[in-house]
Amino acid sequence: MKDLKHGINQIDETLFYNKFDVTALDVENAVFESHDKYLDLHILAVGDEYIGHRFVEDLNEEVEYNQKDDCYLYVTKPSKTIYQNTKSFAIFFPWDAHAPKMKANEKEITKVVFKILYD
Repeated sequence: MKDLKHGINQIDETLFYNKFDVTALDVENAVFESHDKYLDLHILAVGDEYIGHRFVEDLNEEVEYNQKDDCYLYVTKPSKTIYQNTKSFAIFFPWDAHAPKMKANEKEITKVVFKILYD
């Protein structure tokens, strides 16, 4: 993961990844997201984090879909959290609302998110 190029990188018409550095957020600042067209595969190159999770069907909020970014955003609390470090990964399907980048032990993290077309 450390050798992958930063930024958005297209692999083929069904797969791309985004590698970025980010300051992890306190849990009260976490924002949930879900997607219609793509699965997310989250991998950490540096650091660790918590990722909040809720099923989309359990959310009662009306949110607007951002078609360009394939993204719904939600402000809610997680029903569970997942600990992730450089030796693990997490996959999120369209029915999984997830709040990545929540602070665990490391404040600065480097993350790679693969976007896989889900049809």
